[in-house]
Amino acid sequence: MKIVIFASHQPELVETEESLGHLKHVEIRIGIMPELTRDCDALILPGVFAHDRYGFRAIPKQAQVLVNNLGDTAPRLVVATPSYAPHFRGSHPEPGKSAISEMLSKRFVAIKRSREHAIDTVAIPLDSMSFEGIDKKVVASSFCHALSYSRLTDLMDCNDDHVA
Repeated sequence: MKIVIFASHQPELVETEESLGHLKHVEIRIGIMPELTRDCDALILPGVFAHDRYGFRAIPKQAQVLVNNLGDTAPRLVVATPSYAPHFRGSHPEPGKSAISEMLSKRFVAIKRSREHAIDTVAIPLDSMSFEGIDKKVVASSFCHALSYSRLTDLMDCNDDHVA
């Protein structure tokens, strides 16, 4: 599976690129939709946004693969995350080592287990993930841990300077 991580501005991607940019199945892009997601099968969005826009009932603590029937600029499939906002707003002691990694892992596992939808390329818009105010090194480290947990890469493949 190829993972496209993108943001509208390069400074948002510095830590992620340093930590993950060398991985063969991770591509870092700068820009906006739809140009950056035309070749993607799925887009990962926070559950609250995904379910509000694309429908379907949220299942607590689970990531879900939703079908985009709107014909908008998003890919045909949208991966809705489990709810996570309270963990990122100071109520959790170390989000990088737990809440963010767990939430990201659930997404990747949901994609891998999706038998009815073939997903080869998934896009992750950092600008839309509600990571504001969280140290970018923590976010990059969380991606490494999540990719490793989901068996999409080996933790040893991540840049040690950025893995917590």
